[in-house]
Amino acid sequence: IGDEPADIVFTAKPAKAFVSLAIDAKLISFDPNLASPTLTTTAILGAQPRALATSPDSTKIYLAMFESGNNTVMVPPNVVSNAAGPYAGVNPPPNSGTTFDPPRAAGQANPPAVGHIVRKNAAGQWVDDNSRNWTSRVTWGVVDNDIAVVNATTLATTYVTGLMNTVAGIAVAPSGQLLAVGIEPRNEIRFEPKLDGKFAKMFAAFVPAGGVGAPTIVDFNPHLTYTTSSIPLTERLQSVGDPRGVAWLPDSSAAFVAMLGTNCVVAITPSGSRIAKIEVGEGPTGVVAAPSGSFVYVLNRFEGSVSAISTASYLEVASAAFHDATPAAVKAGRKFLFDTHLTSGLGHTSCATCHVDGRSDRI
Repeated sequence: IGDEPADIVFTAKPAKAFVSLAIDAKLISFDPNLASPTLTTTAILGAQPRALATSPDSTKIYLAMFESGNNTVMVPPNVVSNAAGPYAGVNPPPNSGTTFDPPRAAGQANPPAVGHIVRKNAAGQWVDDNSRNWTSRVTWGVVDNDIAVVNATTLATTYVTGLMNTVAGIAVAPSGQLLAVGIEPRNEIRFEPKLDGKFAKMFAAFVPAGGVGAPTIVDFNPHLTYTTSSIPLTERLQSVGDPRGVAWLPDSSAAFVAMLGTNCVVAITPSGSRIAKIEVGEGPTGVVAAPSGSFVYVLNRFEGSVSAISTASYLEVASAAFHDATPAAVKAGRKFLFDTHLTSGLGHTSCATCHVDGRSDRI
């Protein structure tokens, strides 16, 4: 039905199936009861729309943008070098008043001209990490749609914005509350030493029913202050990273989130407080809750297994392996790209935090 179908959900009234097309940035809908259904296409304004969810009453479809953006943009080098800019053409621009932090190396009198990162603030102004206003120089628009909210009957579409940069998973509680999880990089902060070990955060965003109203955004790692690049191992092991699949319990009392980079599942309250961190197999991605709410099942993609978690004890109580044809060399090497505890000083990031799914570093 199109390029790279990523997810599928169903509604009862109207009887429809909805499929997200990640590459084509489209939502396809059709009547699944027909042998030769007519496919209806809804264009989605966002990159890599993947994860789908439905409202409890089946009237709305929620579609998450895997490559969303977070209201940051690169100002081209020629614009930065223009004398009419905030720094009168100084390029690279300083990031600490009129100086640089960290200091520029000695002997670098004529560094190459560079692009410059700015972020749109709550007032709609484009501001850099040195509080300089670039609004008059940014003459283009930036799309920051995180979740598409689609009317299941009319296909009219609105968007939820301002959640995070990479929306990896969404799920709707029986109460109607929407939970989106993903990664929020600190794009607007310049220079690698300023970002060393703390270049991203892992977010959970709680959106009111129907996608209407102000979201509540929670850090999955509230114990991190992001003031240092490394913390003691005991604290690091409490960190989690690369959130993916999401599942709510039938009574809306808790949500379970698979942490691909930390080989665990985190149980959280409807307000985002951590209930438990549950160790499972390597590379957990998909999560579903049993209709009774007694168990949560987790697909461990890298290990090739399914874990069963007891919601009474918050422990993995069983595991079943399935055939996985992944080459041994790939299995052995994955941890060096994805494992956040192995490769980061705070325990919440990895190479894959920037190179999501092994993709290029451009989001």
